[in-house]
Amino acid sequence: MSRSSCSLRELVDSLCPRQATGLGLRERKKQERRREIVDAAQVLVAERGFDAVTVEEIAAAVDVSPRTFFNYFGSKADAVLGMPEDPLRPELTDTFAAGGPTGHLLTDLQALVGALLTGFVSDHARAERAFALARAEPQLMTQKFDWHQRHEARLREMFTARLARDPVPTVTPELLAMTAFLLVRTTVTAWEQAGAQGDVLDSLPGAVDALRGLVTP
Repeated sequence: MSRSSCSLRELVDSLCPRQATGLGLRERKKQERRREIVDAAQVLVAERGFDAVTVEEIAAAVDVSPRTFFNYFGSKADAVLGMPEDPLRPELTDTFAAGGPTGHLLTDLQALVGALLTGFVSDHARAERAFALARAEPQLMTQKFDWHQRHEARLREMFTARLARDPVPTVTPELLAMTAFLLVRTTVTAWEQAGAQGDVLDSLPGAVDALRGLVTP
């Protein structure tokens, strides 16, 4: 089967080979501990407010040391928001920048967005709690904004490398970054409106079709 005829899931897995082959026990335990820390941080901040909660209290709630806490998160705000420190893993950025997985820019952008969305379903409740807490706590909203800015810059770097290899007239790294974030938001919204059930990737093709309809009515 050629890359161009692969399913969206297969294309996403080709960008995230470690996930496609399954995580080892050590990595699964790390992810579970990470989720425990996020849950504890969100519960404590929801009950007492951001300023009244310390890293030491969050660590104690999951029976780890503050030093272990900082192996997972750089700050208390990062733990409450539960955002991945590096959603753009090296194998993903390297494959995309090199022209993969298919060589067709829009198809590869769709696979990239799918890779960014992978894992979202399992952490959907945490993401919703984080958003609600950020609206109530200004410092969390600032941290959330900074996270988006930082990773938007990384997206632009990756898109710059891709376009240097395969130039497309009128397409810029900034346009691709904005399109990627638009597709993420549109896909998540459609998935939530459908009841937030099943694979979030099932909502991505509809978001792409809607974008196509917008630019080519």
